[in-house]
Amino acid sequence: MKREHLLYHGTLLYDFPLELIARCLAMPPREPAYRAGRPHAAFVANLPIPAAAIRRALQEAWDAAEPCDDWPQARTKGLAALRYHQAQWNEQW
Repeated sequence: MKREHLLYHGTLLYDFPLELIARCLAMPPREPAYRAGRPHAAFVANLPIPAAAIRRALQEAWDAAEPCDDWPQARTKGLAALRYHQAQWNEQW
């Protein structure tokens, strides 16, 4: 978080096959006390609303009705090719 910027990473699930979570996500090596050793399936859920409603709510909350054309598209494409599209990068954890 900076004076004029905020980066928030989170995941909103809707219509996601929840049975895949245990196969795709390993248990974390460290966990907060509230988790109490529970598996992902014990507290992960899909939002019970359609994707369009989620999109509208986020646009309203973040005042993001207009597209943003001023973002580092070339840098993003380069990072995706170099790292994020590579199995080695994604499977290193």
